[in-house]
Amino acid sequence: MSPSKVLDPELVRFYEISYLISPALAEDKVAGALAPLKDLLAGKDATVLAEDTPKFRRLAYPIKKFDSASFGWIRFEADAGVIAEVKKVLTGTPDIIRFLIVKAEKVAPASAYHRVRDAHAAAPASPHKGAPATPVSAVSVEELDRKIDALVGA
Repeated sequence: MSPSKVLDPELVRFYEISYLISPALAEDKVAGALAPLKDLLAGKDATVLAEDTPKFRRLAYPIKKFDSASFGWIRFEADAGVIAEVKKVLTGTPDIIRFLIVKAEKVAPASAYHRVRDAHAAAPASPHKGAPATPVSAVSVEELDRKIDALVGA
């Protein structure tokens, strides 16, 4: 967001748009299909946080008679009022065959993720949730055979 424009923090949200671009569009022009969206976001002082360039993929089911498309996504922070205009732009772009806009949560920094993951890795695994892990003692092969024979009744 630009410092010249003061936005109400209650109205600023994180959004993510996933989209499918028609396979009929030439591969070198796929990125250009998003130009109207990016121009709109830049004009509305939205902050693009992350994006993935569209990649060609097979679809699980046909959409508008296409069995493949270029899939991409863009994550941004913007005023809540911008979404109506974003929908108009995406609906009006003929090369975008499907899109989905979701309100996203703020992403935690990567360092916080690593701390949580490392803490879980250090904790001993328990075979049952909530049950304390019991130490396992070494058993000799002969003792194991005797216990199996006693259980089977041999």
